[in-house]
Amino acid sequence: NRDNLDAITGPTPVYGDMTMGYGKMHPAMGMTWHNATTFCEWLSRKTGRKYRLPTEAEWEYACRAGATKVFCCGDDPDRLADFAWYKANSDFETHEVAKKKPNAWGLYDMPGNVREWVRDFYSAKAYENSAGESSTVDPQGPTSGKVHVARGGDYNSSIEELRCAARAFEEKWWRSGDPQIPKSKWWLPQMDFIGFRIARSIEPDSRIVEEQKHAR
Repeated sequence: NRDNLDAITGPTPVYGDMTMGYGKMHPAMGMTWHNATTFCEWLSRKTGRKYRLPTEAEWEYACRAGATKVFCCGDDPDRLADFAWYKANSDFETHEVAKKKPNAWGLYDMPGNVREWVRDFYSAKAYENSAGESSTVDPQGPTSGKVHVARGGDYNSSIEELRCAARAFEEKWWRSGDPQIPKSKWWLPQMDFIGFRIARSIEPDSRIVEEQKHAR
C-alpha cells in the first residue's frame, strides 16, 4: 500500500567525479540545498534524533561563539589565517577539515574553506524586517523565496566575506557545471566551494516535561 510507505529518496548519481579529486577528510561539497536537507532527514530517521540545517541566525551565533566581534577570532583580520582557509592562504583549493584553530566553542572551519547551506531563504531585508521585534533573539528567516542562504565564505573569499555577519546566497552560475536539462535538484557538479553543516535539535527531557504538566 503506497499510503503506508515511509522512506527518504536518495539522490541520483552526480554528473562527473563526486570527490572532485579531494580526499575523504575534505568537507562534503557540491550538493544542492535540497540534497543537504534530505540528508538531514535521512540521518534523523536513521538515528532517531532530530538533525537539520541551522537557521541563518543560529549559524551566525555559533560562528561568533557567543561574542559580538567582527570575525570568529575577534576584530583583528590579521588573525584570520590561523582560523580559516581563504583567498590569501588556500592556494585556490579546499583543504582537509579541522587543520586550522577552532573558535571559542571548539567549532572548526566556520569561516572559509567551503560555504555552508543554512535553512533560510535569502532576503536582502531579512534582518532589517526583524529589527525591534522580540524575535531578534533568534530571528527566523522568510517563509518563502527563490534561493537559500549560504554562510561563511570559501577558500577563494576575501577577508570581508569571512565576517560573521557576511551573507551570501545561491546564484544561477552555481548550476553551470551541470550539462543536464533540466538541471539536477541534487547536485552542483564541480562546485567545490559549497557544503553544509548540520545542527541537532535537543528534545526536552520527557520526565521534566511531565513534571511541568503536573505542576500547572
